[in-house]
Amino acid sequence: MRLRVLLVAAGWVCGGCLLSTAVHAEMDAATFLKRYDEANPATQKYMETRIGDIENGMSWANAVLPNRNQPLIFCPPDSLVLTGEQLVDILRREIKEEPLEGTLGAYPAALIIALEKVFPCHPK
Repeated sequence: MRLRVLLVAAGWVCGGCLLSTAVHAEMDAATFLKRYDEANPATQKYMETRIGDIENGMSWANAVLPNRNQPLIFCPPDSLVLTGEQLVDILRREIKEEPLEGTLGAYPAALIIALEKVFPCHPK
């Protein structure tokens, strides 16, 4: 059930990316981080905006899940607003801890896993 929720959320996020930008395959997390590290400040800011947009889509997916009686994907504190730079750092820490995740799929999927670990949901 949890995997199904993750796949649906990833589909929403990736579908939103396709609608908002030119059609292209998303890079894996290792490539995203390498390009981020090599980028000039303007490109880094753009990449931070993109990863922030992806997290925003995940948050909207999270907002819909309770209405469908499905568990949340991740549970950050209500008042927390993550910056793109913080999201890059969260992704970087996840890939450092689990290097294989950096090459297995698109970086938004790795971000979902990272956010689940950083902001786990606890039963109420």
